[in-house]
Amino acid sequence: MSIESSNVVDPTTATAEGFTLSRRGLLGGVGAGLALTALPGSLVARAADGDVVLVSDGQPRCAVVIAADAPAGDLKTLNAAATLIVDTVKAATGVTLSVVRGEPTGLTPLYVGHRGARTTDACTVDGLARDGFCAEYVPAAVTLLGQGSSGTWIATLDFTERIVGAAHLLPGPGGTAVPSLPAVRTAPSLVRQEPDFADRRIYSLGTGTEYTHSNPDAVFGSRLKLFMESRYSHAMTLVYPPSVYGETIPEIYPVRDGVRRIPTSDTLNANWNPRWQDPITIQPAVDYVVAQLAEPDATGWVGMGMNDNGGYSDDTKALGLIDSDGLFSLSDVFCDWLNKVAAGVEAAVGHQDFHLGFLAYNDIRSAPTFDLHPSLVPHITRDLFGWTSEDLAEHDKQLIAGWAARAGKLGWWDYAWGNPIMIPRLYHQAQQRALQYLRDHDVTSVFVEMDQNFGDGSKAALYAKLLWDVDLDVMAARDEWCRRTAGDAGGPHLQAFDQLWNDFWTTIMPTTEYARGGKGMSYFWYFDCDYLNHVSNDLIDTSQAHLDAALAATTTEGESQRVTIVHRQHEYYRASVRSYDRTPTTPADFGEAVEQLQQLAGEVDERVAFANRRVELLEEFKSDPILRHGAGGPASGLGWNGWPLKSAWQLGGMMHEQGRRSGAAGLWQTAERLVRETTSDEVRGWLRLLLDIAEGRTENIAVNGDFSAGTIDPWIIDTASGWQGGEPSLSTEVVRNGPASLRIVGPTTGGGVRQRVPAKPGFLRSSYWFRATPTENPLGNVTNTWLIFDAAGKRIALMRGESKALETDIGSWREITMLRNLPEGTAEVECYMSYFRFAAQTELHVADISYTQTTDA
Repeated sequence: MSIESSNVVDPTTATAEGFTLSRRGLLGGVGAGLALTALPGSLVARAADGDVVLVSDGQPRCAVVIAADAPAGDLKTLNAAATLIVDTVKAATGVTLSVVRGEPTGLTPLYVGHRGARTTDACTVDGLARDGFCAEYVPAAVTLLGQGSSGTWIATLDFTERIVGAAHLLPGPGGTAVPSLPAVRTAPSLVRQEPDFADRRIYSLGTGTEYTHSNPDAVFGSRLKLFMESRYSHAMTLVYPPSVYGETIPEIYPVRDGVRRIPTSDTLNANWNPRWQDPITIQPAVDYVVAQLAEPDATGWVGMGMNDNGGYSDDTKALGLIDSDGLFSLSDVFCDWLNKVAAGVEAAVGHQDFHLGFLAYNDIRSAPTFDLHPSLVPHITRDLFGWTSEDLAEHDKQLIAGWAARAGKLGWWDYAWGNPIMIPRLYHQAQQRALQYLRDHDVTSVFVEMDQNFGDGSKAALYAKLLWDVDLDVMAARDEWCRRTAGDAGGPHLQAFDQLWNDFWTTIMPTTEYARGGKGMSYFWYFDCDYLNHVSNDLIDTSQAHLDAALAATTTEGESQRVTIVHRQHEYYRASVRSYDRTPTTPADFGEAVEQLQQLAGEVDERVAFANRRVELLEEFKSDPILRHGAGGPASGLGWNGWPLKSAWQLGGMMHEQGRRSGAAGLWQTAERLVRETTSDEVRGWLRLLLDIAEGRTENIAVNGDFSAGTIDPWIIDTASGWQGGEPSLSTEVVRNGPASLRIVGPTTGGGVRQRVPAKPGFLRSSYWFRATPTENPLGNVTNTWLIFDAAGKRIALMRGESKALETDIGSWREITMLRNLPEGTAEVECYMSYFRFAAQTELHVADISYTQTTDA
């Protein structure tokens, strides 16, 4: 961000001498540590005689000016900008400014979007990038001039933040904090800014000038200086709509297992991709791009990303290569097609002044072996959480270097969730380090997939500020966000809450299964619950106490509204943590086991209440556009009833192994006594499950789980579209307890081992033993998923478990389990062990699979 400034005075900290504003202080004043809750009463008296006065003595001293000849296409932005100025000044002072077309009489003009008669020659946007702006404050006039309408809007936001003292913190009625001011005035100054990243978007927030949008997330996003022209998303269905080409050029569409797979819908942008290697695909794509560039609202960008989830033709897959990580890659096939399309477009339009954006994603994650046409802009898809770890960051740097060697400029798609993760996910300094590196290595566009639910507090606002000025003091900005959100008294408590989770994600999580398993993937698996194993009750309760204190300390309605948003989401987080079945510690002896049993029995009712409460909260949130969750909870497979099933299996297993003799007798006696004494149905049900396990009343309902039948049947082995390593087979050389193991050879994008079996409501434990061979590229992970069906074959539930990284204890047999209670109406269950993105030369062996339920006997 380039800035020129002179003697810029913050209205809440000004003195007669004024001060020179730093680069960081231009960002809404947050980085400068401003105190914007009230204006000192002596300020106006101390202000210099040459100040620019906009409001004083309860009267307007300026008028907002829109040019009489403003282009019709700019009026939406100009009117929104004028409205934002009027609303912000009125909120601060109670004074309403007028909006005029042409020079005002008797008032200082505040020109919006144009140079007026009193603007000096120094105010220019020449040389600034799109979204850049120049703001001039002289006694004769104020001029807010942008490089394009987007720059004008951002100049307006800068005015509301730096001159009036507004802070755009969260969505909703109280989301913007505006100080109470007796006057609006500032010293003469000239400010020029442009963003560090040309394109900036945080999904699902709005962009541009959606100031009057009905969705509060859209309005909030419009106040964060977010603009994006680049296009890059999944587009193959738009390029090749089946209704147009399904009959006329069917050769475009993939052939799998000898069958032509023509999509049935013109809106399906997943599970299929065209046969890029066929020359017949080129001209329709050229025609599509040329038509898009000719649209009245064209920006010069056309998205040409691959469709999601593969679905490649068999003859396309056959052309795949192995990239430097040992993973299957179609980058050469896809980019060769793109090069030919771009050359065709260039020939048709007679120039290269266009951009075809695409996603460097999954099987196109690594750079091709040749240079790209100058119009092609790859957007690397990678979760920047990885920059909490040096080796994961180094892996990303290698990806960047590969693409930078082949393309003139780059984009980035970050996954900064947010929902459906069930605790705040914050890592501010790592985000900043990553973005600084991207800025310095030709990345000009950043799209952030956040699906924000605002339980993360400061994350969205700080991320937006980093996209504008990546060198700001991010932790000072965080502290100021907390103070402006919760007030002087509540701010320190909100800061403690934020720091707790920033520390958690940057010191504890980088070495966990959750982090290590995401090395070869675009994102860290957002349905993986492993992180909850690392959140103790004390930690989540401490977090809750910080928010309780912050809310109690608020002194204004706006502060209360803002903190309540974070506080309400944290209710869901706390209910999730307090009800989750974390992996228990192993008792050192039977005495400790008895203590664990008694403690667990005393907690069951509370855990169940928390499990029920999290479902109630999600239902309550549905009607609130700020609190709503786009994914997560039981509907997304993240449901449980609160019983500590892992502990029941562990303690019951100890009792079963030892019987009633010696030290185990006390454990048996305690369990049986608690069953007799409890008045709680939930506690009794959990204890009876423990005793069923202890007494051996269980059965394995999986068929041929040890592969003793000498065949893979009836197991179904799903192979994803990137499969390259050969057919799954049985191995008698690498075994555990049974006579054989299932052998899966990399590289693979992913797949799964599954079996559908009859089941009944109640307890189920799935167990897969797996072993990965040591290699130079120990990438990938495995995870568990269940599909539950009723007697009619209708799916009635989805359940997801934790993931494990293949690199952890590589070469050793490890167990991945999932324990849940199946709902009423269950007649069948299909259990998956899914595997994701492991490399060539890696062999994954799976053995001794069991699906355990209790028996009726």
